[in-house]
Amino acid sequence: MRLLLSVLFLTINVQLISQISTFKGKVINVKTKESLNLVNIIAKNNEKVIAGTTTNDKGEYELVVPRGTSIVLCFYC
Repeated sequence: MRLLLSVLFLTINVQLISQISTFKGKVINVKTKESLNLVNIIAKNNEKVIAGTTTNDKGEYELVVPRGTSIVLCFYC
């Protein structure tokens, strides 16, 4: 798990639309530069899961959460 966390690279673009925030990014292996598919991503607020998604074949994801919400993004392989 420690190795996995050290090889993940995260790029997040935040787009604010109306009453939602959209987080878009790509998860890759830092050493090989290969994209990681099927990585589960969840957004938590006060230990409560408020949204979730999974990366596609290209390692890309899009996560929509209510605007103004403080979140922590968690990645699981």
